[in-house]
Amino acid sequence: METDKIIENLCVLNEHRAQIYRWGMTALARCGEDQLQTVFKQYMEESSLFLAQLRAYSGSGLSSALNPEPKVVPIENLSRITGPDAHSIFQHCRAIEQSAKRLYAEAIRQVNERHASLAYLLRQQAEQQYMVYNHITTLYNCLLMHAQAG
Repeated sequence: METDKIIENLCVLNEHRAQIYRWGMTALARCGEDQLQTVFKQYMEESSLFLAQLRAYSGSGLSSALNPEPKVVPIENLSRITGPDAHSIFQHCRAIEQSAKRLYAEAIRQVNERHASLAYLLRQQAEQQYMVYNHITTLYNCLLMHAQAG
């Protein structure tokens, strides 16, 4: 896969990650789970940072095909997908993090050595994303255990 396509795929992924966490913050507020909003805000901001870093890299001449603004699906469309309960919110977050984990691993494998700075950036982002994946998975599992115990 060409380097510009790898960057474009990761940009789209991070747009979706930010969007899911933005929606999650709103949905958590509606179902009374305010304590997790700070976590979701942090992950939304991390996704926006990753997106800015990738766009800055693509601005160095690798790709001119990227859109300057993210394509954001309105939060209302996400609300139609599922009701705003903690279980469904975490399902969406976990699904996007699983996708991110796969896409970053694939991107790292495909970036060749002549783009060492991009490979370094991708490894940094993947490491941080993997920690988020583990955190979201842990929170999801805790929620499931709490529901079974309750």
